[in-house]
Amino acid sequence: MSDFKYIEPGRFSVTGDLTFVSVPEIWKQARKALLDVFEDSLEIDISAAKKFDSGGLALLVAWSRWAHCNKKQLVFRNASDKARKLIQINKLQDVLTIAD
Repeated sequence: MSDFKYIEPGRFSVTGDLTFVSVPEIWKQARKALLDVFEDSLEIDISAAKKFDSGGLALLVAWSRWAHCNKKQLVFRNASDKARKLIQINKLQDVLTIAD
């Protein structure tokens, strides 16, 4: 099972998988959590995402778009090597902010 969890103001984490199968449930959880966000700077830790595929990549892009539309800075923390490779292959380095 995958979850989108609140850690502290402006900080969230994803546990489980970031795949086509899990993305709809994570999106639903995140929508609820992000509606209550007042911080201008957000970070989502994706280190606990066991599996990562193009569905997970699409979710990161959707979150980035949401942040841009809501005038928020969004950083993804602790991306796996596989996630970083997918971002690079799809030339999304300028769209997604990835940090350690």
